[in-house]
Amino acid sequence: MRPRSTRQPQRTSASVRRAFTLIELMIVIGIIAVLIAMSLVVGSKVIEVGKGRATQNVIRVLDESRGAWTLNADVPLPMVVKVLDNSRTPKEVRFLLIDGRPITQDSSFSDEAYPALTYYTALVMRDQSIRSIFEQMDSAFLESSAVPGWKDSSGKFEPWADSAVTIKDAWGRPLRIVHPAFHGGHGEFWDPKAGRLQPRDALEDKPIPRKPAGRYQLVDFSRSYRPFAENDSNYEGNWIGDADEGMCIGGSAYFYSAGEDGDPGTRRNNIYSTVPRFPVETRDFK
Repeated sequence: MRPRSTRQPQRTSASVRRAFTLIELMIVIGIIAVLIAMSLVVGSKVIEVGKGRATQNVIRVLDESRGAWTLNADVPLPMVVKVLDNSRTPKEVRFLLIDGRPITQDSSFSDEAYPALTYYTALVMRDQSIRSIFEQMDSAFLESSAVPGWKDSSGKFEPWADSAVTIKDAWGRPLRIVHPAFHGGHGEFWDPKAGRLQPRDALEDKPIPRKPAGRYQLVDFSRSYRPFAENDSNYEGNWIGDADEGMCIGGSAYFYSAGEDGDPGTRRNNIYSTVPRFPVETRDFK
């Protein structure tokens, strides 16, 4: 009988797998979270850059339309768009190319800027060649309109109104036009260095139609980079700008978008056809 061997069986040389520790799992999860956050930030920036480029292309088309209209009409761009109301007694209805916000009779601000760009399109679309330029634009940036925008009882625009379009940026906000007749800064503005409102005259009263009856009222317009109500203590966050306060260069109108934040007063991210100059009193404010 052979004697029993006392030698222990040898272990295989293959390494033994072991599970991750809790710390290792936490490190891996943390790395994944950082990578996801970075991809979201980069992705959002790429999207915003794309919107900026798309908006710049739309503004370029607008600037081309202005040049084409001026060349064809052989006159400077007027500051007033006139529409003949033939509904009853013929009368002329006038609209101004003002980039600003109307100040209502109780000294409060209108919620929206005056739709000067829509009035501009009504003027230039009388030229069929320019109408075709707008018709070729991406419909995502256009909204059919009319000047005036009054509607009858059936909800349709007045038959005598001029056809127009509201042109928007890639963030879905109406683009703006600044005419040299109304450029610059007008109305009180917040001075962050002084910590108070600084006085400045509003834009001179101009007659515009306020009701379909055709009556005219005098209206003040504010073009302030940062305006506020007189009794409002939340100066820093309660109001966006009326406009950029830009001043036309060379006597030519320019177009712009309020950019990603939708505030024309934060001029650093506005998108321009031509970058304007700004009034001395506010040009250094961000």
